[in-house]
Amino acid sequence: MKLLIIASFLLAVFPATSTVAQNIEDNNIRIAGVFSLTGFGAVGGKAEVNGISLAVNEINAAGGIKGRKIELTIEDNGSDLKNTATALKRIIATKHPVVLLGPNWAEFSEIAAPIAESHKIVMITASGYKKNLVTGKKYVFTMLPPHKEAVRPLAEYVAGLNQKKIALLVSTNAFYRSLADGFKELMQRAGRPVWKEIELNPQDLDFRTLLIKLKSQHVDRIVVFLLEGAPTYTFLKQSKEVGMYDRLIFGPSLRYDQVVLKNPNIAEGLVTVDYFSFDESEAGELTEAAKNFAASYEKHFAIKPIYASAKAYDSVYMVKRAIEECGLTSDEIRRCLLNMRYKG
Repeated sequence: MKLLIIASFLLAVFPATSTVAQNIEDNNIRIAGVFSLTGFGAVGGKAEVNGISLAVNEINAAGGIKGRKIELTIEDNGSDLKNTATALKRIIATKHPVVLLGPNWAEFSEIAAPIAESHKIVMITASGYKKNLVTGKKYVFTMLPPHKEAVRPLAEYVAGLNQKKIALLVSTNAFYRSLADGFKELMQRAGRPVWKEIELNPQDLDFRTLLIKLKSQHVDRIVVFLLEGAPTYTFLKQSKEVGMYDRLIFGPSLRYDQVVLKNPNIAEGLVTVDYFSFDESEAGELTEAAKNFAASYEKHFAIKPIYASAKAYDSVYMVKRAIEECGLTSDEIRRCLLNMRYKG
């Protein structure tokens, strides 16, 4: 699959503005998380769990944290909001973790955050970001940059095309909704406001009528924030059928779409703009740490990492440093994270 990708490499920590201690008699340090391992969110959840597992295995193989191994517990929420709350409460009650990692994505993190906060357990999500996720919370951290920054390269690219009729198609999903809002704001500031915005039901797989209508309206470009998997594949296929393929520009995540990766011809020549890449031809020279992580990840899982894999991996090492430097209670870990500057 050949894509035209405009990317800027970013691997940074974005702590939230922001006491439970594990029984110190326990031999292991308990870390737990709830992720989407099945359902529509599995593409993100599995990638993050892979990153976490890789870091935990490395740390344990090197002797653990101050001689104590990490005991990792992961539960599947089935990409369901109610199951997220149920699984998280069960893990807290039965495992008494010192830190919670995840969940993946904003909608699941939004459910988990108040639960973690009420139990005074540090929670670090690699891919969840919404303003209300972190506002007023002391124990909730996110590794994801504000969505406006995540789509800045996309907005700059589209604005630079100097075209007037820019349509925006966005799935009714918390993550993509937030990305789309950031994109619209940046386009407005650039003097190239979005001409028309259309929300798409993630369950809808018939886009022909919409695409034909946009074609009749002589739209210049269609910027797409569409849920991964069947919706994206079907949208690309139908856009080719109605002659609108060459007007598409996809936002972040298309090149990690597992359905598209298995059918690379469907995205041949498509433009996608991202803010994160492990490909030096796109991002410039990578750090040795980034190169080593990407190589190790691909060796272990036979697939390239995505941005959330790297951030989830780094979150484990941040917890390790916090415990080593500050202590094992939630308040000690929290205080250390707030003052930490970590280069992943």
